[in-house]
Amino acid sequence: MAENVYVADIAAHEWQEVTLRGWLHNRRSSGKLHFLQVRDGTGTIQCVVFKGNVTPEAFTEADHLPQETSIVVTGLVKKEPRSPIGFEIDVRGL
Repeated sequence: MAENVYVADIAAHEWQEVTLRGWLHNRRSSGKLHFLQVRDGTGTIQCVVFKGNVTPEAFTEADHLPQETSIVVTGLVKKEPRSPIGFEIDVRGL
């Protein structure tokens, strides 16, 4: 079972599956990928939704979420040097 985490504590969970609860700050898409910027009270993190890692329904839903939607994301924490916080979440469930 994925542990509930805050963005501020994400570094302690590298290569672990976690659950993050927050709000959709921004969203952009690129074919087989959706990039969701999710914020909670402690910070913002990029959550990457790859078409092959989620159900077709979840992938479609990720492309149509309005800004400030309350969201629960489950996924694998990965190091990402281009990220302002150094990590992102590879989404497995939405």
